[in-house]
Amino acid sequence: MKFILLIITFIWAQFTCAQIDLSKKFTHQFELGINYVDFFTKNKNLNSIASSFTLGYKSIIKEKHEIKFVLMGISSNLSYPITPNLGLFATSFISINLGYSFVLKPIKVLKVSLGGQLSYRFAGGEAAVFGYRDPTSPLSEPVEARLEYNSIGFSPNAELEYFITKNFGFGVNLNLNYYPFENAKLKGDGTNEPDPLYVQIYKPNNLNFTVTFKLAYKFSLSNFKKKK
Repeated sequence: MKFILLIITFIWAQFTCAQIDLSKKFTHQFELGINYVDFFTKNKNLNSIASSFTLGYKSIIKEKHEIKFVLMGISSNLSYPITPNLGLFATSFISINLGYSFVLKPIKVLKVSLGGQLSYRFAGGEAAVFGYRDPTSPLSEPVEARLEYNSIGFSPNAELEYFITKNFGFGVNLNLNYYPFENAKLKGDGTNEPDPLYVQIYKPNNLNFTVTFKLAYKFSLSNFKKKK
């Protein structure tokens, strides 16, 4: 909650400063996108573009420095084969991200930027198969356990944007998201519980690569003042 309040305060401060005396130095940008996610596993069930979204805001300083806030939601396919492999088969979460990027020299309407961000992952987790109700049957129903994400990570990223007009454009974001401190543990449904040793050795997924295809709207508050 403190992290969210910090983000809100930051955005409010950016708008306030721009309205007071820095309107010519600041440009603002809102973004809306969908994601393709790779969790670096052999389970194709996880890599999904459905139900994955990104909402973003940038404060661009002198067209060179970008301070950005990104809200990202990820949800993989929840279905699995009749006899899935043991281990991770589905995941979903929301992440709040605060970052910085440096804009390389723009080429006309094309802009490339490189940077990184801190990320807080929560409001979801993952499900893993830990056994089968009848191990002797190939059609046995799998039993699963779940864990809830709650960790801070970071991600280096790159962005490519192309503006069709002065205000509207589209682009792609590339993020390698790493959560090294995730230590959530699997829990069963109260009736079927995974073996304590399996719980101990099971490691939550802590690495993913996202490709975000986005639409962007860029504006300056000084332009709005001129119109008034």
